[in-house]
Amino acid sequence: MSRVEAPKMAEGRQYLLGAIEDIHSKHGLPFPIDECASRVGDCMEIVVSRLERMPFIRHETALAIANAYGNDSMEAGAARVVETVGDNFDQIFFSQLKQKNDNPKSWRQYDSLPTAHLVSTIKALQQDKTLESHFANNPETRRMLEILKNLASRDDRNQLDTITDELETLAISQYKARKPVVLFLLSDWYLRPNRRTHGIELLEPDCRLVLPFKPEVHEAMIDFVDRAKRDLAPFYPNPKWKEEPTGVIGDAVMWAGSQLVSYTVGEAFNGHGFMFAPNILKSYRRIVDIFERADLSVPDDVLMGLVRQYVYHELGHSYFLPVDRFIEEITTDTTTVICIMGDALEGSDEDLTNTIALLFGEYLFYVDAPQTGEANNDGYRISSIFITEQLLAYHLVERLSDGRLRIFPDRKRCLALVKDLADLHARLIKGDEETIAALRAINPSPVALEIAATHHGRE
Repeated sequence: MSRVEAPKMAEGRQYLLGAIEDIHSKHGLPFPIDECASRVGDCMEIVVSRLERMPFIRHETALAIANAYGNDSMEAGAARVVETVGDNFDQIFFSQLKQKNDNPKSWRQYDSLPTAHLVSTIKALQQDKTLESHFANNPETRRMLEILKNLASRDDRNQLDTITDELETLAISQYKARKPVVLFLLSDWYLRPNRRTHGIELLEPDCRLVLPFKPEVHEAMIDFVDRAKRDLAPFYPNPKWKEEPTGVIGDAVMWAGSQLVSYTVGEAFNGHGFMFAPNILKSYRRIVDIFERADLSVPDDVLMGLVRQYVYHELGHSYFLPVDRFIEEITTDTTTVICIMGDALEGSDEDLTNTIALLFGEYLFYVDAPQTGEANNDGYRISSIFITEQLLAYHLVERLSDGRLRIFPDRKRCLALVKDLADLHARLIKGDEETIAALRAINPSPVALEIAATHHGRE
């Protein structure tokens, strides 16, 4: 499937990741936390339940990190920061969800009590003598906290892009130095699901702690992202980025704020790259299911295949400003499929078969998702239906009468699909209204729905 070696974690890291999963289970939460409904407003009771349990999970995770790396380690210091601001982030985000107000408002205007407590907590962190060494070695985190402290009362939407840019730049600086990355990725994803402009008008508090891979894997990921940039460049002659994007790739171990809804596996930054946490991939079991239904052996590098898919997808977002938020996902998914299938076409029939199975499993998931009228949800649905239907229409995947699947590694058909996807992508970049309207009206075929129903039933 791929000639890139999959990341191998040290035993200590694997033990920590297992401990984090156990901590979630102890407190009655799934790991990783996933979305509880197609609309975030429909799962408030579950969010409340998570709100009550997350402080305990963060505290015990911070202790586990300190035990794994030492109390004076950079990892333990970063975990203390996330734990300390996390409770207030949760409360502010929950207040935002309850109010359902998409007008520009500061955190203090949404909920003054946790916001005031957040500011005082940050001041206490900055003055904590036991963290002096940590902040000396991690000036990026010190600066992040200063930004958050000043942000609490900000409601000027013209300032928000600048603020998020600096927070992203600081996180990238930590990643390049192979330090623990404290990610404050502040956006308006849940509060403005149909946002039409690129500019951010609200900031949902969101915090994650991402630990870097060991040096050789860290460098391999950097090289892989560089290759992905070269592969994507021909499809985006006028990239939107302010500077060449960076992929922040590592193990996510702590979460707060809008992460109450769902732990984010991959996310494009607002202008500087993307983050990706392979350790919380939610689609691995789905992919294995497709291989089993097609009577295929699950390849050893299936995880790396998923890593490649996510890297191309998230990196693709860095290149363009969508003319319509509903087709944002399919715009980057077309180039993802083109690049991954193009690479497989250079390999063996087995490589091509495995790639088709992986793509089908990944994109099948949202085929039977309900249409919500919200770009954040429907964008995934549109892309899922379109890619799935194309793989069926080109007879690369066939559903047998007994529910099993058959994969056809037909090179001529794959090349034709790649060409047609490239043509579609060019129309999307140009903002072709007829193409966009057709995609927004797309619905799955009965065959696709039957496959999806069986697929979900086996999970």
